[in-house]
Amino acid sequence: MAKFRVAAVTNINTIPFLYGLQHQVVKDSIELIEASPSNCAKMLNTGEVDLALIPIVLMPDIIDGEVTSQYCVAAQHEIRSFVLNMNGALNQLSTLYIDTNSLTATTTARLLCRYAWRINPIIKPLTNFELALHLGAGEGAILLGNNV
Repeated sequence: MAKFRVAAVTNINTIPFLYGLQHQVVKDSIELIEASPSNCAKMLNTGEVDLALIPIVLMPDIIDGEVTSQYCVAAQHEIRSFVLNMNGALNQLSTLYIDTNSLTATTTARLLCRYAWRINPIIKPLTNFELALHLGAGEGAILLGNNV
């Protein structure tokens, strides 16, 4: 019998889910492929995989996509998968660096800036982690829990 090809993100918040896939009876029925969120979505769209664990913000990009389970990776309490590191006061934040490989982080940061923090910084890609350690005045960086 052919195995189901399953793509999943290897971020810190998916570790319990991946552990379950790798250590339960289902492990014999699947071929687990670890990839970035955008690559999981691409593989699902191209038919390279049968199922994929993707961020909900990518769901509109899935051709003929459907939610196949009532389960998701979520938290009931505060988590630290998204941290704002900055040099200065929030209301003076003029530049915000974000890991643009994460559409979820980018979307969440833009929503927080606009509706929660009521600021409009210039958004730039966080090209490497070291940049976040040497922020100038008025600069900030969104750090993801899987990278911290």
